[in-house]
Amino acid sequence: MQKSSHIYLVFGSFLLLTLCKSAYAQTNDKEAKNNQSKSENIVVKGKKKSIVSKESSAATKSMTPLLKTPESVAVVTRGQMDMQNSINVSQAVRYSAGIASLQRGQNTRGDLMFIRGFGTVSGVDEYVDGLKMMNGQYNAIQQLDSYLLERIDVLKGPSSVLYGNSSPGGVVLLTTKLANGSRQRDISLEGGNWNYARGTVDIGDTLNKSGTLSWRFVGTGFRQDGIDGYTKSLRYAFQPSLNWQIDDNTALTLYSTYQSDPESNALQFFPVYGTVLPNSYKFSRHIFMGDRNFQKLERTQTAFGYRFNHDFNSNWHVVSLLRYLNLGTTFDEVYGQNTAVKNASAGLIPGTDYISRRAIGSKEHLDSITAEERVEGKFHLGPIEHNVMVGFSWQNLRNSYTYGAGDAPNFYLYHPNNNQRIPIPKIIRNEGITTNQEGIFFQDQMAYHKLGAQFGFRNDWSSISTRNHLGTGTATQNDQALTFRGAIFYSLPYNIVPYVNYSQSFQPATRVDQNGNPFQPTTGEQYETGIKYQPTSFDGFFTAALFNLRENNVLVEDSKNPAWYVAAGQIHSKGLELEAHTSPIPGLNLIASYTLERVTYSKGDSAQVGKRVLQIPDQFFSLYSEYTIQSGRFADLGGGIGLQYMGNTLADTSLALKTAPYTLIDAQMHYKLEHLSSNLKGMDAQITAHNLFNKHYVASCNGLSYGCFMGEGTMIIGRIDYHW
Repeated sequence: MQKSSHIYLVFGSFLLLTLCKSAYAQTNDKEAKNNQSKSENIVVKGKKKSIVSKESSAATKSMTPLLKTPESVAVVTRGQMDMQNSINVSQAVRYSAGIASLQRGQNTRGDLMFIRGFGTVSGVDEYVDGLKMMNGQYNAIQQLDSYLLERIDVLKGPSSVLYGNSSPGGVVLLTTKLANGSRQRDISLEGGNWNYARGTVDIGDTLNKSGTLSWRFVGTGFRQDGIDGYTKSLRYAFQPSLNWQIDDNTALTLYSTYQSDPESNALQFFPVYGTVLPNSYKFSRHIFMGDRNFQKLERTQTAFGYRFNHDFNSNWHVVSLLRYLNLGTTFDEVYGQNTAVKNASAGLIPGTDYISRRAIGSKEHLDSITAEERVEGKFHLGPIEHNVMVGFSWQNLRNSYTYGAGDAPNFYLYHPNNNQRIPIPKIIRNEGITTNQEGIFFQDQMAYHKLGAQFGFRNDWSSISTRNHLGTGTATQNDQALTFRGAIFYSLPYNIVPYVNYSQSFQPATRVDQNGNPFQPTTGEQYETGIKYQPTSFDGFFTAALFNLRENNVLVEDSKNPAWYVAAGQIHSKGLELEAHTSPIPGLNLIASYTLERVTYSKGDSAQVGKRVLQIPDQFFSLYSEYTIQSGRFADLGGGIGLQYMGNTLADTSLALKTAPYTLIDAQMHYKLEHLSSNLKGMDAQITAHNLFNKHYVASCNGLSYGCFMGEGTMIIGRIDYHW
């Protein structure tokens, strides 16, 4: 902490001097230049945004052409999110290769997905505007409403060289809508089945004539009933921001985010018998096995931050990022276990009438500060061009929580009673956790004619202190890791670029075992080769990748005691990914992806070695096509249709039980209402349908001990947008 404080004192002094110098140096001539710049930056409202992205900062932290990025990066643009009306991040990425985001069914609690077979109960590692979204131990999970986002980038594979502690599967990078000098005027209203309703607003403009000060306010709120008929989700989210273009070379953006989830739907476990295996009672996804008086999930998250960048000249610049977050949750739930009981006598017996239940409750609060400083520069050494980056990052989290668990009254399937007396769960864990991680990193992007290469390394220092307030003392662990990344690519004719890379990951474990002993950090390494193609005759981008990835010291929930974790050894993931985004002719958009992967336990428990990891599909693919009529009587009338196929998943290792594969159909239609009347200028109408044919399916299962997740049903949403 002291080391980090000294660094920020130095940086703060530098920032203050720069601001004073820049403010004094502004002139009237510059004001005229800014007026011209302002007019060039105005966003043309109503123009359809592209679904094809040709550059990303995900793999390099500076905007780089994807064709010269020798790693797998999936990009979901704002245009794609609007086209498919994705109401959360998991929905937005479901047409991307290597990302399985349907595995938990209907869910509004977090962005629960798997990247190349890796994920946790709290989802994957996410970064917002370059800084990590820190999570707590149980239900203090950050989540950002998708309407606040400008784009989503998914960097697949180990990424610790740039992002520090992270899962080997990859990281999800969220870019929010921030003030940038452009004029924004957009509001929308939505409504749909399950009593879904949403309102949004996105407005912004400049504050002075010179255009050096600009503001933006993005807000949204929605409500939706759960498919169980008892629970519902409510949310309000706001993000104001202010941008100061201090001079031609210096800019500062200040922002804050507030998101409140007063209620959230239930994430239910359904027994294997009656879902995947036969049973006299077949479970419907509409059944609610909880208790309406006990159920509660409240979450409030507030963040403040800034982004500062300064160009020393055309080749060298500095970037500084900082965010403070406060997050609090209250979570109480009764859920059905996978243990069925016959006339209230225990035993997993097909055809039973009762389900045993468990009551859990937790309160959790965390504060976190995340920051990063980096310097980037370009220069030549002989014939080789270098683009180097040197940086420092700091993450600090203070988390406190209580967790209680106990038995709840059995649930009678044929005459459900959701108003029983639920005993207050006994507190079995009461802990405070402080984590601190500092890292320094270096990256060099090199180019020699058509040959390109990347090289990077990072050193992290991590300290974790776990204080057990129930009397078993304090556990402290200190970890250090050096991670490496290297890649090479070659530009062939016709914009075809093959590449190979190697990368590593490092992730300290914030949990302890039942005896209070810390776990070893998980580590990962990956070999990947691929090819990218960007056509010149039409808008499009195509990628193919083969990967071989291993994670060591894997932690999984203890099947005998879900409140604790155990080390499971090593997971091996290998596979093939194909992805295409293209607009071959005006008005036509096409998205296609295919994933073939094998994710197995390669070391650890002898009963698991060689078996597939639960919940991970063996293969999945998707296709989305949309067309808008360009001229004539029906100009601006369009529609789209999407298909998602999800292969089988292993449901339980002991039974070698698999879930059935399934196919879902999405659909969409849209129209500009100004063609009906000039009074409706600026108004667009759209209707979208997810799971159009109401396919009933089991999304995945997490073994006999936990049960299965049921897939969500049809959701139809109508939307009216107004932009001016």
